[in-house]
Amino acid sequence: MKPRGDITADEAPVHVMTVCSANVVRSVLAEHLLSDRLERLAPGAFRVSSSGLRATDGVAAPPAVREIAEAYGVDVTAHRSRRTSDHDLTRVDTVLTASTRQRDEIVFRRPALLGRTFTIREFARAVSPSSARHDLGVRERWRGMVRSAHADRWRTVPPDAALDDIPDPVGRSGPDAFVETERLVVSSLVSVLRALDSDVAR
Repeated sequence: MKPRGDITADEAPVHVMTVCSANVVRSVLAEHLLSDRLERLAPGAFRVSSSGLRATDGVAAPPAVREIAEAYGVDVTAHRSRRTSDHDLTRVDTVLTASTRQRDEIVFRRPALLGRTFTIREFARAVSPSSARHDLGVRERWRGMVRSAHADRWRTVPPDAALDDIPDPVGRSGPDAFVETERLVVSSLVSVLRALDSDVAR
């Protein structure tokens, strides 16, 4: 795919942070898969990072996560967990969390992020190709999607709040726990990327 970025030397990238609890599974997959696809679309236009609200710094992603990432051509072996800091939250443009509880904690810690913090599944449900103006550069399209998702989030509240969550597979029995995490992360990111630019999700 030919990159179609709108980055120039004097323009800062959009900083997207994915957040979960320990920063070893859900936010790791979301960070690296999203970063890989956005970099293909618009090199240098986005910065994607991750952190965990209860993380212990310096923990590697487990083998199951490395295997899932490798299946998508992404290497997470160098990843090391880190705790979400207040400094992080002053410098981020968009926060995508694994659960509604984490979303609410982020907003409680930094109310200014109310309009730019969503669960991954919530954001995926709220955006659509029509919410991104394709006459604009990719970063402005992203910002427009965020504004639209916030304005309309009350219209898309699920009947069960758990439908906005990606459950933590750690501690759950059986290999299907990680399969379910993969399915929810990937399907959500595909929806987001397709809304941003239909080519990048292919």
